[in-house]
Amino acid sequence: MADRIDLQKWMCSEHMAEWMRDNVTLDAAKLVDCVCIAPHRTMREKREELKRLYENTEDAVCKKLLKGRIERMEAVLAADSAEVFGPEKLFRLEIYYMGQKEELLPDMFFHTQKAATEAFLEYIKKNVSEKEDTAALYYAVVSILSLETTKQQYQCLEQFIARSDGEILCSRETTGDDFSCQRLPYPSGTILASGFSPFLPPIKGVLVNQAEPEERDFAENDYGQWLICPQLQGRATRNRICTVNLTDYYNPFSDTADCNLPYKQLLSVYEGRLDEKEQWLSQLSQMVREDKTIMHKILCDRLPEHRDDLAVQRLAYVRSLNSSVSRRYGR
Repeated sequence: MADRIDLQKWMCSEHMAEWMRDNVTLDAAKLVDCVCIAPHRTMREKREELKRLYENTEDAVCKKLLKGRIERMEAVLAADSAEVFGPEKLFRLEIYYMGQKEELLPDMFFHTQKAATEAFLEYIKKNVSEKEDTAALYYAVVSILSLETTKQQYQCLEQFIARSDGEILCSRETTGDDFSCQRLPYPSGTILASGFSPFLPPIKGVLVNQAEPEERDFAENDYGQWLICPQLQGRATRNRICTVNLTDYYNPFSDTADCNLPYKQLLSVYEGRLDEKEQWLSQLSQMVREDKTIMHKILCDRLPEHRDDLAVQRLAYVRSLNSSVSRRYGR
């Protein structure tokens, strides 16, 4: 089955596809997940590829796997044209911009998937018109909710991601979890940047590997890569520098729902010029290339200090706040 899938078609990153083709053995389950997880292909395209694979394989286990995935995809796609389901089923819409949730929106619930998608497209149209924004930087997460009659609570049956034209990309139940070989095939010290994508904010950072791409155990360590980058929203930092663990289990740069999006495919080598404020990246890149054990000091520096007088420090700080307030108001 491996020779029937073109990794270059189903992986957004050309370099990652080339490295995996030459260094990683993908079984049927991982190959199916590789297709289903592609961030740049629609669910309709993925369904057609799985159907083609189903028709061309004789392996009974593989056929069963493909059949199940195709049926789940068709269920999601069929909901798009379904009539009103009634109060027992709702569609909740959440809108994201470059990986971050649009927090100021009210709760949005609809009786059909079509209505939820239309509301999403209308939101994009309005923002593009008023803010001169780019439609392709938006995506939506739609949750299919079903009423649990015994508890009178809504349960999430499925969650899918739609891109800015309304096409469904993937869903929580169709992406699978066997494709865990996503490694950034670049040496330590490489400066990486996120491409033009709705799933990631603009990022530049220096890559540090525990094992290098040419080393034998490179593909086996899910925790073996770090990205050192400027401070990200909501992250604790030291000197406003983040150390981000690049795992396969969640997207550390986004508020996205748990749909297993392969965010690492959206990072690539940065070949442009660095401005004056980014010169620290260039210097850090050179230092890491010369001696990547500097990462140990960076990780150590980000840890809180182990001191016995933290309670005393906190009390002194609170008292200083009180003194400041008293002086301001002449107390």
